Amino acid sequence: MSNNLKILLLIFLVVAGGLVLAQALQEESSNGSTASPTIATTPPATTNISTPTTDAMDPNNNTEFIMTENESVKTIVVMAANYAYTPSEIRVKQGEKVEIKLEIQEGMHDFVIDELDVKTQVLTAGQTETVTLDTSQSGEYEFYCSVGNHRQMGMVGKLIVE
Repeated sequence: MSNNLKILLLIFLVVAGGLVLAQALQEESSNGSTASPTIATTPPATTNISTPTTDAMDPNNNTEFIMTENESVKTIVVMAANYAYTPSEIRVKQGEKVEIKLEIQEGMHDFVIDELDVKTQVLTAGQTETVTLDTSQSGEYEFYCSVGNHRQMGMVGKLIVE
């Protein structure tokens, strides 16, 4: 292959890659929302435990989450924004019945834990989905967003079953 043909092929690949990236970024921003997090009302039979709240869009923020418990199930609300989960670390007891309620604050995201066979649908801003966790085995499990390259951009967290 001649050098001119190699250069043309390289230029074509760079331009095509740039177009794909621009399309993905445009779709991501058009689906975004700047709505602030909301807390749903809790049914009367439920105890609501809430930690202090700070900016949910801060990927280093591990303090904002909502946990509700009734006699049989603990529900932990995980908020997803570009490109972070809040909280990014979740601790539960082995054998405890736990649900994760994923709430999308902005963008398009999902919630995946490969080792526990957990995967939500891809959701957009304002949508929610609840999944049940198998906490029968103690250990540390990574959760992540499988949309595009969100995982590589740091949209990961840790589930610790103690």
